[in-house]
Amino acid sequence: MLENGKLFKQQECPVSFLAGCPSRGENKAVRGIYLHIPFCLRKCSYCDFYSVEAQPPAIQEFRDLLERETTLLRDRFPEDAAAADTVYFGGGTPTVL
Repeated sequence: MLENGKLFKQQECPVSFLAGCPSRGENKAVRGIYLHIPFCLRKCSYCDFYSVEAQPPAIQEFRDLLERETTLLRDRFPEDAAAADTVYFGGGTPTVL
């Protein structure tokens, strides 16, 4: 549902959320990443996952927000940490991107 012409509502990220993330020195065990891509060409009747119809403006907005969130959280992980064992793209239909 679009609100004020936007698919995603702008929200402040509370400091308490980031404070709950492990610091660089503490975070050594995170090995998996899940990215929910909420877009589908159409909604399947059996699907309970959150998804919306893929529209170019919404997709671009999502990409921009994903990049911003990645930048915000990147500093919470050790620079010398091992790479993630898995990166799972779910959703929706990730190939819509």
